[in-house]
Amino acid sequence: MIAPLTEATHRRTYTPRAGFSGVAEFDDFDAIRGVSPDWEMAHLQIGRGRSHARVSAAQTPEMFLAVVRRFPGILERGTPPPGTVTFSLSLRGSQFLGQGLPWGQDRVAFVPQGVEYEFLSTGPSTLFTLCVRKERIDQVALEHRGERYPESGAGPCLRFRDGSVRDDILGTWCRWLAGARRNPGLVCDPGAAARMEEEVLRAVLEGTVPDRQGTPLRPYRELALRVESYIRRSLEEQITVEDICAATRASPRSVHASFQKIFGMPPKSYWKALRLAKARQDLLGATRRMTVSEVASKWNFNRFGYFAIDYREVFGENPSDTLHRSLGRRAAPGPTGGGVSGAAG
Repeated sequence: MIAPLTEATHRRTYTPRAGFSGVAEFDDFDAIRGVSPDWEMAHLQIGRGRSHARVSAAQTPEMFLAVVRRFPGILERGTPPPGTVTFSLSLRGSQFLGQGLPWGQDRVAFVPQGVEYEFLSTGPSTLFTLCVRKERIDQVALEHRGERYPESGAGPCLRFRDGSVRDDILGTWCRWLAGARRNPGLVCDPGAAARMEEEVLRAVLEGTVPDRQGTPLRPYRELALRVESYIRRSLEEQITVEDICAATRASPRSVHASFQKIFGMPPKSYWKALRLAKARQDLLGATRRMTVSEVASKWNFNRFGYFAIDYREVFGENPSDTLHRSLGRRAAPGPTGGGVSGAAG
């Protein structure tokens, strides 16, 4: 029997084989990929407080099911394992964007195989995620609907067939995840794992339909997304509110009001949050030739004293502490381990 996951902090990683269940906790968003290295992902923290993530997961040979809780906000970009499709349900949080578009609890986010994804939440979030091999969902779809699962036109969101379906899907997913948590050997039993895959996938197939038209964007939401896109492209530049207004052809009042409504913060605060997150990313991946002042200058923090204060208020430690910890970790001999096969998340 595969041993269940245990708690982990500070970029410790796992190398489980297909067939595991358990809970893992991390104080570094990027360390989440250690649950399954088949995922490619990168994270930027948005908001104050030491980052914390909790993953409750179960994996069969063909499918990965997990509840992922993150604090504080997060901008995540990545690619699921090759040959898989991914479905996500929002359980908690606000100011969600999926693939750059609004996403709420009335939709299922969908990522086809081979497609990069992007997820943004400006506050704490909880997501239920299902990642499955395309061949497996095709098999279940052929058995119950006589056709393969239609990827084309199915993203970036699906809608529920009716108001009660969301609870039905969540109930099925929760029941199997809880069962695997209580009995880790369940996902190692071929028969039980196949039943789990079948019921979880049937719930999705029977309860959702493609949302080909999507949700029309209101003018204020469309403006906020244009502002966010401009800010993202300008992280290494010194920009002003006037620059944002010129780029989006909108007044300062419209820019501020629309962005505050959608993202829950002023655009300049969002710009600073992303630059601080980029600086932390550089410090966490530092080489011995890097200094705090070089990182601060790169991201346009030219008053180093204020940079250290802002950094400490957001991440709970001085930038020099992050740098020293990162260099110390790289100087120490690292563990060896293999990869993970199967769908992951």
